Amino acid sequence: MNDRPPTLDVRAALDSADEKQLRAMIDVHGDRARWGRIASDPNRAAVAEAALADVPAVTALEALAATTRLLTLMTGRRWITIMQAREDGATWAEVGEAMGTDAETARSWYAEKIAAQRRHLPDLHDSSRAEAVL
Repeated sequence: MNDRPPTLDVRAALDSADEKQLRAMIDVHGDRARWGRIASDPNRAAVAEAALADVPAVTALEALAATTRLLTLMTGRRWITIMQAREDGATWAEVGEAMGTDAETARSWYAEKIAAQRRHLPDLHDSSRAEAVL
């Protein structure tokens, strides 16, 4: 099932925090790259070129920008989700396991993100709530 939009406004997707649009950009670039490789085969070039006509243009640099934006958004969600997991009673060992690491690394990563939030967004960050789960 294709959940990619039929048209894709690359600039709007990059400027937004719309994760679905950002993922679509990354997927579209991957589709273009695959069809481009297939198009180099003379026996399949016509099919590939027809498919490429239906795939919005997304450059590698645009896909890289979308990946970077998505990673930034996901990093923000990650520390908030860690806080919520800890508030729900998860141990640091469980958090570390879910992150694919150990308890100390997970706790240190979380503590670093709290410090960054305190430095950069002191008026928008609930430090007491975030630190309570440490």
